[in-house]
Amino acid sequence: MDEQQITVDGQRIAFAQSEGTGRPVIFVHGNSSSSRTWGPVLAGPFGQRFRCLALDLPGHGESAKAKDPADYSLPGYAKALIGFAQATEAADAVVVGWSLGGHIALEAAPGLPAAPGFVVFGTPPVGSAAQLGEAFLPNPAMNVGFTAAVSAEEARVYAASFTAPSSEILIFDPRVGFLQPCAERGVSFPMQITLNEGFVAVAAIPFISAQRIVLMAPQF
Repeated sequence: MDEQQITVDGQRIAFAQSEGTGRPVIFVHGNSSSSRTWGPVLAGPFGQRFRCLALDLPGHGESAKAKDPADYSLPGYAKALIGFAQATEAADAVVVGWSLGGHIALEAAPGLPAAPGFVVFGTPPVGSAAQLGEAFLPNPAMNVGFTAAVSAEEARVYAASFTAPSSEILIFDPRVGFLQPCAERGVSFPMQITLNEGFVAVAAIPFISAQRIVLMAPQF
């Protein structure tokens, strides 16, 4: 995996690029995160096959702060994403966005006409702040992400709260390896979530020509 920096419209943007040479795929992280979210994807088999690029949004990770505070907005981030895609010759990339990154991908879509598709998750379709109460429903499992100690069962329930029904979730304990797989709530592509006790919850489902990828959420 190659870490680079590029300047787009005066904005220094850091990004990581995989070794693959297939169709480009751009990954956009969520709020208060960075391109490191996607590290396992870029370093794994998916990144070895496809040309994967994961950028740090302005003011995140190793990218420079935005010169104009107004750029910390969906239009500002979308402009940065469009410019990044063009500058890296990846305007025809599939764009994958998580959480805020999904909203940025949707905002940028009109400016990326060559993109064959967009994959968004954790991105409720809201049109105004007044709709946030409907988009983010209360879920007790979310409290797990803010606790000091997490059990394997809590990790499984936490991962399930992010996902849709009928996929396989595997719990990995770094001390003993994978625990009993659970048929639970899954996603339309794999997700890996690392919690503060080291437990990893993985939901594995085919994605893009039956390949499998892993998405790493930031540590809590």
